Amino acid sequence: MHQTIKKLVEKIVFFPVRVLRYLCSHSITMVYRLILGSVANSVKINCGVHINNCSNVFIKNNSLIDVGVSISSESNEGYLRIGSNTQINRNVFIDFSGGVDIGDGVTISESAMVYTHSHGLDPRSHPTFSPLSIGDNVWIGVRVVVMPTCNFIAQNVVIGACSVVTKDITQPGVYAGSPARFLRHL
Repeated sequence: MHQTIKKLVEKIVFFPVRVLRYLCSHSITMVYRLILGSVANSVKINCGVHINNCSNVFIKNNSLIDVGVSISSESNEGYLRIGSNTQINRNVFIDFSGGVDIGDGVTISESAMVYTHSHGLDPRSHPTFSPLSIGDNVWIGVRVVVMPTCNFIAQNVVIGACSVVTKDITQPGVYAGSPARFLRHL
């Protein structure tokens, strides 16, 4: 009996929070739908997402961009294309200065970072840009860093938590470490 009352009270207390969260993400998605290059109707963009250079961002069906994601470019030429059924989780950072293509069914886990430009050894130098293509059905684990020296991640790849990807991943499989290395086939 006590558990039933407790659950009822939790539902009553948290209902307004759920409603506000829904309204916020719905309105944010609508705003981004107006200013991004292209956004499918089934895309959900949660509150607290920051996207700059909006006209160069294109998102396909059933994709989710979660709270705290930052998507930016240091170049007006950069672009970001996100495929269908792709999920970009909390606090992910994506730099699309060199151009980024993300395939279908990709998951980028919390706090991962993707870079497509470098200043070399001089932080005040003009950046150099490099494109990145991420294949279909890729899972980039928690806190993975993809460096601008990586231009290609093949389809059907899993990259383990806290890995640093410094070169192209051309074969399907599981990769982990710093630098990320092939561990096994899926």
